[in-house]
Formats: sequence, structure tokens, C-alpha cells
Amino acid sequence: HMSDGTFGTTMNAGALRGEIVEAVESHQFDRHRAIFWRNRDLNFQSPEALLKGLEKRPPSPELLRVRDAEDHQALRHLSQDADIKERASNPAAVRVLWDVCQIPDFQKDMSDRHIRLLGRIFTHLSDGEGRLPSDWIAQQLKHIDRADGDIDLLAQRIGQIRTWTYVSHRGDWLDDALGWQEKARVVEDHLSDALHDRLTHRFVDRRTTHLLQQLRDRGHLLAAVRKTGEVLVEGEVIGKMSGFKMELDPTIDKEPAKPLLAAARRALKIEIPRRLAQLEQDNDGAFGLEERMLYWRGNPVARLSGSDDLLHPLIVPLPGEELEGGARERLRSRLAEWLTRHLRRRLTPLFSLREAALEGAARGLAFQLVESLGLLPRKAVATQLQALSKSDRKALAALGVRLGLTSCSIGGLNRNEARALKELLWSLKEKQELTGENLPGDLLIDAANLPQGLAAALGYLFLPSNGKGRWAVRAKDFERLALWALKKRKPEGFPLDDSLRGRLPNTENSQLEILLRALGYQGKQQEGQIFWTPRGRKQRAPAKEKRPKRKSKAKHNPDSPFAVLADLKTARKAG
Repeated sequence: HMSDGTFGTTMNAGALRGEIVEAVESHQFDRHRAIFWRNRDLNFQSPEALLKGLEKRPPSPELLRVRDAEDHQALRHLSQDADIKERASNPAAVRVLWDVCQIPDFQKDMSDRHIRLLGRIFTHLSDGEGRLPSDWIAQQLKHIDRADGDIDLLAQRIGQIRTWTYVSHRGDWLDDALGWQEKARVVEDHLSDALHDRLTHRFVDRRTTHLLQQLRDRGHLLAAVRKTGEVLVEGEVIGKMSGFKMELDPTIDKEPAKPLLAAARRALKIEIPRRLAQLEQDNDGAFGLEERMLYWRGNPVARLSGSDDLLHPLIVPLPGEELEGGARERLRSRLAEWLTRHLRRRLTPLFSLREAALEGAARGLAFQLVESLGLLPRKAVATQLQALSKSDRKALAALGVRLGLTSCSIGGLNRNEARALKELLWSLKEKQELTGENLPGDLLIDAANLPQGLAAALGYLFLPSNGKGRWAVRAKDFERLALWALKKRKPEGFPLDDSLRGRLPNTENSQLEILLRALGYQGKQQEGQIFWTPRGRKQRAPAKEKRPKRKSKAKHNPDSPFAVLADLKTARKAG
């Protein structure tokens, strides 16, 4: 749970507040003094024993016994019924009774009607084969499936059908559970549509009549903005603030609503300065960045656009009549302060390298690394590397620059959050849309449709094309392979052994062979195994066993000049 990852909300829940995001990322939460507890070691010998177990006190003071839940209350009521008590005379029946008590009351009133329904369900389940009669269920659904009545009555029926939806998912209670689930869904859809129509008509008719009457009586309308962001005109909600922009209620027709909008804008002339002052005072936890949008307190307020400076994209406040020129600049200035700190925290090595006091070839290399967002093929900067002095290399190493066999890179930029920001900055610079698709993270990927600059920003290098597709390799692992091969290099070549498996686990031989060829090695079969040597160098044949040379006596020609010299040498030694 302490590992880096991603988190968010479901589709309709809205964005998380900045302070919540910051707390989750830093693992800082308020300490709880106690938690609620309910006994789960229950006794099903009888309803009385089950109730006693549910009412058991917690074993420690840090645990608080949860208040009597709906199932607990239902069990208490049903256990007072003599017929039900007689039926629940063994542990199996008590367990069925407890399952029935756990059927939710979606009307949330714990009425006698719900208790009676639970009692009838248990009675049917305790008779015969322990199943609910199909004709009885059909009768219940037919009684609920009626679209007449007012809003309260329709809402009550929706609660009833949801209870039956729950029951329909108990396959051990029903014949054809899937069929009953589908019938319950159709009834609920029918009732929901009817309720929506009732609500729309009541709200629109009442609001329109009321506002027009107020306008006729006084000649103007009173407007205000709630702390929750709802915009009110004469007490009626006509829209809601999203950041610094008012979103009009979709049920309002804009043309006849001009007097309402005029009244709302008078209220916004007070609300907008208040919100802007609050934005300037808020700490960084109130802000967020998602794709190209900047958020304040969960609401979008600006978008990012490309600029000449890769690490400082332009901030464009979202359009809105309510935000005037001076206010827009104040908004942009505060967002720029936050964005700079946000990028610096997550891309510190890039900022440090750009601002370092380097000169000559080192400065040129640093510039190219920053512009490529931290990764370059070594061949692309070979000239700058040759011009680096010993002091240049030392200064670059202190800034996290790694001069490898295959690439030049900046360390500390491979975390997920840094990769996402680099992808964003690349897309702004190149004026391309974010795809939203993450690279698979494999050692070797098919990069036929991947721009080279984006691949480098995400930590991948392109391999030389061999006419069989376009491959990209994870740069840090490519460097590991290159170092390993260099250390293993021998005149007779080297095989792929277990020491490489430890460095690059879960990698297939076919992938390693592609990478070794890209590094300039060639493989040849020898004694049932492939040995790899640098391309262009012949493998040395295995050494043959040498036979000891026999000493043979030289045959001398006594008449040759060398024989005379030998005699003189022998005479000198004798003397």
C-alpha cells in the first residue's frame, strides 16, 4: 500500500478535493480514537441466542458497539411472532431467518409493511422445498408496477422494487432467478421514468410561475450564490458555479431566461472577487492537474497550452463572461506559481540540469537532454561527448547525468508520475493530443505508431530498423545488457547464461537476440550453443592440444663456415 500507483473516483462522483489528494499521496490521515464493532461470532441455536450474540459488548474500550442495525431490529420484531418463533426451532431455520432479516429496507422507514413482508418471505421459505412461490412474486411485482400517483408514491414504489431486486439475486430462494432479475429491472426503469417526468414538471412549472410573478411585482429579481456554489434567483436554483464559470441549469430555456441571467450576474460580481481572493490564499493542496486541465477545489479553471519554454507551458484561464481581464491575470499568475512548484517537485533533475552553471560541450549536452525530457541515444550526442573534459563529466554526474554505452540519460525520472508529466509536456510542445494509453512497460515493444520523441520521454530508445518492424527498448535495461555483454566479451564469444537472467528477468531469448544484434553482436552455433561475438570479428577456433617438441640433434656439415664457428665457441668454453 506504500507503493506508487494511481487512484481516483468513479464516473459520477466528481473530482477529489486537493487536500484529500495531498493526504492520500503523503499517507497523512486523522487518527481515530475508536471504531464501530459488531460481534460476528453468532449463535444460531435459537432466535434468542442470536439476539444475545448481536447485543454482546465489545471486548476493548477502543471498540464501540454499533447501534442496532436494520437486520437486528427486524430480527427483534420477527422473533416476537409466535408462528415464526416456532418455525425457527433449529440452527438451519435460524440461519434462514437471519438471511431474511438482512433484506434491505430501501424505503428507509422500517415500517410494519417491510416487517410483514420479511415475515411472509420466511414463512414461504420454511415451507415445502424452501423456495418462494413464483405466482406470489408475480403478484407482488404487478402491484408495484404502476406509474400513477404523486412523487412520494412513486418514490415509495421504487424502494419496494429495489427490495425485490435484492431478493431476485438469491438464487437459492427462487426458480429462474435470472428471469426475476430482468422483470424487476424493467419495473424499476418504468417507475424511474415516471418519477423523472413528475419531478421535471413540478420543478419547472413552480419555478417559472414564481419567478415571473416576482418580476412583475417588483420589476427586478434578487439573486445570490450559496457556499456550495448554487446560484439562486428569488430562492430558486438556476445554475451552479464551476470554478469561476456559472453553468446554467439544463432545464432552463436561455432565451426567456435573460432576466434570470441578468439577475444572476449581479450576484456574481460579488461572488467572483470573493472566490478569486480565496484562490490566492489557498495552499497548494487546493490545486490539481489532470491531463491538460488545471483544477481548483475540484473544478476546472484553466487549461495548458504549448510555449517556447518546454518546462513552463502557457496557462489559459477557461472562458467565461464573469471573469474580467484583471481577474483573469490574477488567476493565471496564482496557477503559474503552483504549476511551477508542482513540476519542480516531480521533475527536479530536469530543472536542476537546466539551471546548472555549465559551459561549452557540457552546456550543449545538458540543453539537449532537457529538451528531450531526459533521454538521448549516445550516437546522437557523440560529438559533444568527445569534447567533454574530465571536470565536465564530473559536474554532469553530480547533476544525475548518466553517460552510458547506449544512451545519455538523467536519473530520477522513471517514476509513474514523472513519466505522465513528461508525456504531457511532450504533447504540449509537439501540439499533439494525449492518447491516454500507457506503454506496456515491457523490455521490448512494437513502436511502429509511437513518435520517437514520446518514446524517449517515456524511457524508450528506438532500435535500428531491420525492415521487420520498428522496435523500441527500455533504455535502462538496454544499458544493463550492453554492460553485461562488454564484461562477458571474449575472443571465442560468450553464451547467454544465468547471470543475465538475474539482470533481466522474464525476458525471452528471442528478445535478447534482437537486442544483442542491435548492440553489434552476431551469434554462431558452436557445440549445440550460440556464442556471441562483436560483428566483423572472427571467432577464434578452439585451441588444439600441443604436442611436446622432440629435441633432435642437429646435423653439421664439417666443411661449412658455421662448423668453424662452432669449433671456435667450443674451444673458448674449454679454455
